[in-house]
Parts: sequence; C-alpha cells; structure tokens
Amino acid sequence: MKKVFLALIAVVAIGTSTSFAQKAIGLRFGGGSAFGAEVSYQQGMGSNRLEADFGFAGGEHHSYISAVGIYHWKFNFFSVSNMQWYVGPGAALGIYLDENNTGLTLGIGGQIGLEYDFSAHGVPFNLSVDARPMFNFINHTGLNWGACLSLRYLL
Repeated sequence: MKKVFLALIAVVAIGTSTSFAQKAIGLRFGGGSAFGAEVSYQQGMGSNRLEADFGFAGGEHHSYISAVGIYHWKFNFFSVSNMQWYVGPGAALGIYLDENNTGLTLGIGGQIGLEYDFSAHGVPFNLSVDARPMFNFINHTGLNWGACLSLRYLL
C-alpha cells in the first residue's frame, strides 16, 4: 500500500509540469440518461483550470437545463505530447422538467477526462472525452452521469 501511495505522489508531481491552454470555448456533446449539449468555457490557472458549462439535455420523458462548474487538475498522459488527462470536483445547478413536475436541483460530483491539444500542429483546437458523475441531492435526486465528447477553440 505504501508503494502505491508513493507511486501516486510521483505521478502527480511529474504530471503537473505543463499547463492547459489559458482560455478555450466550445461545445460538449453526450450524455447518459439524456442526450444533450453544453456551451463550454475553460479558463486556465497555471497548470490547473476552471470549466463552466451551460447546457440542455433531453430524454424520452424528461428535459434538463443546467449550469456546471468544475475545477481541473491536469496530468501528462504518459509520454504522448499534447495529450493530458484531467480530474477535479464540481457542482451543478439545474432545472428539470418531466411528465409529472418541474423543479430545481443541485448536484455535486466531479469530472475525469482525456484531452488532446492540436495547437502544436498549427490548429487552435482541443478535443476531449470525459465522464462527469454528479449526485443530485435536491428534488430530482440520484446519480447522473454520462460520457461526453468536446471540441473547443483555443483563445
């Protein structure tokens, strides 16, 4: 157990040597129980960043409008240049509409993903795939998550 803990600390220390793009804006597509899209904005903070998303998801029997804030820590993805993985905590505020009622919901959770930055190739975009599990604890309660694909323009 001690070796695993020390290896994890080494990965974190080595993996944070490069930084995210300072600003990016784009779209995040995907879903779990409902398919949707979000307008996504990222603001770099050295080797970390904040992400703010506003979106809509809809399923067969319900719809959901949300605002999400996530804090990311970034790590190098082995020795692949321009590829990082990221993880961090976040919160969501949303309005859900289903067949029986409408209400406000609040959730906490996190996000984990893998991102490739094309700027080294002269293309100012990044592409990422991630999962964002959120546990809603007011009104429409329960675990909500899904895999998403994002494309963002680097500002």
